[in-house]
Amino acid sequence: MVHQVNSQIKGNSVVQGGLGYIFRNIYIAGGIEDELPVIENNILKQYVGEYELRPGINLIVSTEGNNLFVQRTGLEKGIVYPESNSVFYTIRESSIRMEFVKNTEGIVDTLVIKQLNRTIPAKRIK
Repeated sequence: MVHQVNSQIKGNSVVQGGLGYIFRNIYIAGGIEDELPVIENNILKQYVGEYELRPGINLIVSTEGNNLFVQRTGLEKGIVYPESNSVFYTIRESSIRMEFVKNTEGIVDTLVIKQLNRTIPAKRIK
């Protein structure tokens, strides 16, 4: 599976147009290749739920197979890519990182969004 961001596929070659791309679970940006970690389904299922960014604006986290998806109120669902077991990022948007945080009882209760110099906590509501 190939996911593109400002890239084109020509035959077996991918021509990069700036931001990077995912090709067969390898993230390539600026000539650097990093294999994406594979996160177990039992870990991903801990993150499934609804998180409130602010009143009326929620993030719905879901899974399909071994992939994690996030959908903001009023927008399309998009895949997020693992950086570690608890940190994911988007390549559709501009450098958004999402970290799932567990409370003292070991239950995920917060999704922290980091973009540029902003950190936005979203509390789990479902």
